[in-house]
Amino acid sequence: MNEALGLFLAARALSRHTDQQNPHLVSALAKLSTVLPDPVASHVTFVTDSVRGHAVDRGFVSVLETVTRAWSEQRTLKLWYSPAGGSAIRLHEFSTYFIEPSTQGGLYVVGRDDLYRQVCAFNLNWVRRVKMLQRRYDIPNDFDPRFYLANAWGMVHGDNDDATRVVLAFSPDVIPLIKERIWHVSQQIEIMDDRRCALHLRVSNWSEILPWILSWGGQVEVLEPESLREALVAEASRMMGQYEAKIAG
Repeated sequence: MNEALGLFLAARALSRHTDQQNPHLVSALAKLSTVLPDPVASHVTFVTDSVRGHAVDRGFVSVLETVTRAWSEQRTLKLWYSPAGGSAIRLHEFSTYFIEPSTQGGLYVVGRDDLYRQVCAFNLNWVRRVKMLQRRYDIPNDFDPRFYLANAWGMVHGDNDDATRVVLAFSPDVIPLIKERIWHVSQQIEIMDDRRCALHLRVSNWSEILPWILSWGGQVEVLEPESLREALVAEASRMMGQYEAKIAG
């Protein structure tokens, strides 16, 4: 029972933190409830019914199913990818090494990309289309997945050459929260002269970290890069405009 409950809690955590509903996860939860005693089974059924009511992105589910099958059969994928969910699309041939959820929501596929000629990761929410090819691959014996198993934003290219340096200054009030966990495998933390805490990161795309930064409100200041600072200023201006309009009205 303890193992079954552990599986439920893991599946529940995934369902709460992923951007898309996974009907296969819902089905697994429903089956799990049949082997649990009441009142545990009743709660699992309640959660399953609640999640089942969420909208399903069939395109995303199709992509996930194809990537999962290609991973299990070790077959190369042709992958149409739109970085940051934009309009530009890049075509890749990709060998899946594993799939990993992010604590910020969404799923990532990590593997060998023929375009970059190295191991990297793609956000499955930004994959527009996939096609499984006949060509097979082997995962190298010296491949170390630990580099990519970060708690958040761990999806950087293997040699880190294309990663962007991000420096965030947190107020003294939240320093214990920042220091209590590992946010990223590249992180470095230092106490600044003004008693704020500087968190240094290297990420492949700072757009993925933007929602997390916004969640800290006025407790954080972006020091680098300038493009990220400008994005935060623009977002703050939009927020001020919304509230000022309501106050003036």
